[in-house]
Amino acid sequence: MIKRIGIITIVKVNNYGAELQAFATQYVLHCMGYDAEIIDYLFYKNPRYIATHKSRPVFKLPIRKRMAEWMFPKINKVRHCLGGGGVTKRRERFELFHNENTHFSKEYRSIESLYAEKMDYDAYIVGSDQVWNPNNYTSLEPYFLKFAPMDKVKLSYASSFGISVLPEETEGYFREALRGLDAISVREEDALKIVEDIADMKAQWVVDPTLLLSAEEWNKYANPVIRAPQRYVLIYEITPCPYVKKLAKYIAIETGCKLVRINRESVREENDEEILNIMDAGPSEFLWLFAHAEAVVTNSFHGTAFSLNMNKDFYVVTPARKQNNSRQKSLLRLFGLEDRMLIEDAPMPSLDNLHVEYKNVNKLLEKEREKSINYLRTAIDGK
Repeated sequence: MIKRIGIITIVKVNNYGAELQAFATQYVLHCMGYDAEIIDYLFYKNPRYIATHKSRPVFKLPIRKRMAEWMFPKINKVRHCLGGGGVTKRRERFELFHNENTHFSKEYRSIESLYAEKMDYDAYIVGSDQVWNPNNYTSLEPYFLKFAPMDKVKLSYASSFGISVLPEETEGYFREALRGLDAISVREEDALKIVEDIADMKAQWVVDPTLLLSAEEWNKYANPVIRAPQRYVLIYEITPCPYVKKLAKYIAIETGCKLVRINRESVREENDEEILNIMDAGPSEFLWLFAHAEAVVTNSFHGTAFSLNMNKDFYVVTPARKQNNSRQKSLLRLFGLEDRMLIEDAPMPSLDNLHVEYKNVNKLLEKEREKSINYLRTAIDGK
């Protein structure tokens, strides 16, 4: 009898990494022989999500964070109005990707509707992405599978805290919540220590779901971007950083390439005639742009993962003001690519070092894929 698997994660948030990791988790489990689907519990940033008293944040957040969360939907609405037709096309492409490729349950728009459902999965999985970030402006309980029946298998796959050290006042909550899981895996090295120190449990370090698919598998889901130049350096920023553009321009000039940017939102980042801004890309166009780039400059975790997986020459920029880069650092360290990371405003690197030798990296990646899939099978089947 085929086991049914329910996966809860961050998805449908108009974010390339979130959508592709969710699809990848379900896809890999299907390839392993399970009947897997995404439990369609909307993340709190989805405009259709219904916030209630029960879904309030577990921890009291600073006033600045609360103000930022209150302002987010309003600013986002204005930005989307400025984006014109690009907003509609981008949204359609995100929806099309999931409609064609991802298996979802029925939609749960509130935490009450999720908890009221009588589910019959054989195993429940939480992950990947920053599902355990204490700064998320919502209850974390669903992401510790509190809604799942007590007698069912509950595990995490490549879950992330999003920070390197938990605030002391959160430790009691996380201790109890982690101990409710039957098996734990995380996607960065720092999280191993958090789980062991806080919950006195062992966790396994696994690769992000997007790395479980080969570049060849991902290419099956890629759609061409016709207006892209033949040779280009790709920019993908999750947070604005002038040094990213400076470094990309430097590489483009030295290699004779054009510049292309995947915009995080459906609006132009700036009026720079030297950069082709792609504002309406969906997940499939995102994949194609990474696959065909000569080189990549990014400060995104998934930008790093796809650069590595698609064997690109790349650099990862760490903004000096940001302290939660353990995800990128541990990923690069895992594959011996620490030299791919540059601190913001560092001197321009020698382009003699631009090329990445992938022979050993790809061997390591195959081993990590096998280890990660073995974790899943053992956690689900108990053998």
